[in-house]
Amino acid sequence: MKNNYMYLVEPVMKPANVKIIEEAVDSNTGLNKIVFKANLQTADEKNQNRRIYSMRVCESIVNQLKDKARSRSLLMEVD
Repeated sequence: MKNNYMYLVEPVMKPANVKIIEEAVDSNTGLNKIVFKANLQTADEKNQNRRIYSMRVCESIVNQLKDKARSRSLLMEVD
């Protein structure tokens, strides 16, 4: 699928499990937007940086960010 989306940061490696939920054009700004679902981190497994994050650490981060994610005001760089 070809897209015309502008990315703030071009991903080096896309997660293999990206599922596109919705594609649309924002009626206020005219910008393309995409809603997707993907596993960005797993607990207790070695990641691509050869680091292992415990379930406790992952849960803590999710708990800190979930209110911003729910209000759709979460913007961050993920690497």
